[in-house]
Amino acid sequence: MNIKFFIFRHGETDWNAQRKFQGHTDIELNANGEQQAESLREKLNRLELKILLCSDLKRALKTAQIATQDLELPFVISSDLREIHLGHAESLTQEEIEKKFGLDLIDKWRSVAPQDKDYAFPGGEVKSDHQKRVQGYLHSYVQQNLNQLQDGDQIGVSTHGGCVVRLVHACENAPSTTIPIPNCVLYELHYNLKTGRWVFVGEVK
Repeated sequence: MNIKFFIFRHGETDWNAQRKFQGHTDIELNANGEQQAESLREKLNRLELKILLCSDLKRALKTAQIATQDLELPFVISSDLREIHLGHAESLTQEEIEKKFGLDLIDKWRSVAPQDKDYAFPGGEVKSDHQKRVQGYLHSYVQQNLNQLQDGDQIGVSTHGGCVVRLVHACENAPSTTIPIPNCVLYELHYNLKTGRWVFVGEVK
């Protein structure tokens, strides 16, 4: 069975605008973020989504509600789709993090190189563990709902920038450099349950 996942990042929050690292902190969308979700709505309306899987954090849930309001989709909400936990870096700006932990740590944090996959901020979640959490949830959802899914079904996923990066770069055909993750960016990934293969298709424009 091949499932098409359409994965998007939430809209802007005030912390995004201030370049603060959010992690598990539950921040609301701001007015600009709501406008971004409205723009995403046009893209999602062109798809044939069967269901929407969503992080339980407010910014992801509100984005999903706005972006799918024409579709009457069922939602499944899970904390497994949350952003990575950032430990002692959470709520700090990038500049504050650089001063506290050093620029080298920021570079490792943003890196998608295999040698940097086991990096974490002090007190935070390891990047490879975060990938397993999110990817594992999507696999489990498909596995547990085989009686309701068909080959080629499209599933939307409302989540966070770090989740999007780790899902994409765990795929075959992923770019060698870090993908852009502006608010409400939308990417298509294909997952084959039988083979366990994840394939990056590209950005949906």
